[in-house]
Amino acid sequence: MSSYATAPESVFDQIRSNFLQKYKSNIEKELYHPKDVERIKANSNWLRAFYKHSIDDSDKTVEMIHDVLKWRKDFDCNSLLIPGKLPVPEELFKKGALFRRNEDNQCNPLLHFVIKTHKKDQFPAEQIQRFIAFFFEKNYKFNTEDPIVLLLDMADTGYSNLDMDLIKFIVTCLKTYYPGLIDYMIIFQMPFIFNAAWKIIKNWLPPQAIKLIKFVDKKSIKELVHESQLFVHMGGTDTYKYTYIRDEHVIKPAIEAFQSVNEFEAFKSIEPVKHDRIEEEYSEENTIKSFKSKSDVIETSSTKSKRSSKASLLAPKNSIKQEESTSGNVFSNSIISISPGDQIEFSECDGKNDNIQHIQLKNNSKTTLAYKVK
Repeated sequence: MSSYATAPESVFDQIRSNFLQKYKSNIEKELYHPKDVERIKANSNWLRAFYKHSIDDSDKTVEMIHDVLKWRKDFDCNSLLIPGKLPVPEELFKKGALFRRNEDNQCNPLLHFVIKTHKKDQFPAEQIQRFIAFFFEKNYKFNTEDPIVLLLDMADTGYSNLDMDLIKFIVTCLKTYYPGLIDYMIIFQMPFIFNAAWKIIKNWLPPQAIKLIKFVDKKSIKELVHESQLFVHMGGTDTYKYTYIRDEHVIKPAIEAFQSVNEFEAFKSIEPVKHDRIEEEYSEENTIKSFKSKSDVIETSSTKSKRSSKASLLAPKNSIKQEESTSGNVFSNSIISISPGDQIEFSECDGKNDNIQHIQLKNNSKTTLAYKVK
């Protein structure tokens, strides 16, 4: 059986066809949200995530699609990302319980869940669940190919912060409803009083999922996240303090229509990315530039440090047609040409400390383009 990473498109065409035929009646009765059905029809990346989660079993993949789409309709997931609106009261966002900040050593974004901010019954359970699902949905809809790391910050927590119903909801979401959302989970400084609760939680998880949970303290967390990407209370140097800014959470009107990360990336300038101190510290690794010229050459440097980077620098987007080029390993379309076209490899030069390689980007359009290399 083909691995999910190398499975040909025909595998997903067959999975799609099997689902649409087996559950034709459910689709006609609108037991699934029409947007989700259209996404299944159009987005093989989502199918690939299901396929991987089902351990490359096509039949299980079809059943999982049914379970997820049914839950999404019942939970009304598609109303979580309504342009200009928040799905729950603003007070939940102001608490700073959930927010994205920094990256791990593999450049996976960190989604922080500050457990000490939560107390059971402070808000209705449904609101809390939709609040969490909002962050999962926002990260998942546009990034099925780029997982995040869920960091449960349990510093200064006690029994008053323990909510087994909420934990079960999160586990179910990650185990079933959002396949491929996370690369792994970090649990920072779990108090020993939660050991009994953990024994119960382990029974909710399959063996392969348990392996993805990393229990860490101030010392061991640095094996996963560089200290510059950690808050001070975690043993790092980042002095950031969460401040609620409504515009950072509200979905922009033009984004809601996108069904895949590829479509979203092509128009990412609609929802600007915040570039702060972290980019400045790693200016050699993260280059942000806009250009109008027909050809720019960027020299990037991969500094030897504890913080590593992903091997793939830029990959062609499925939503944009890739064209053949007579010049060799070049990706080209009506917007941009990239050389090399698939990935860039670094190698030591003359025994120097830095590894240097070049990438050439050519603007094929008549408009200004913005790009980020990381």
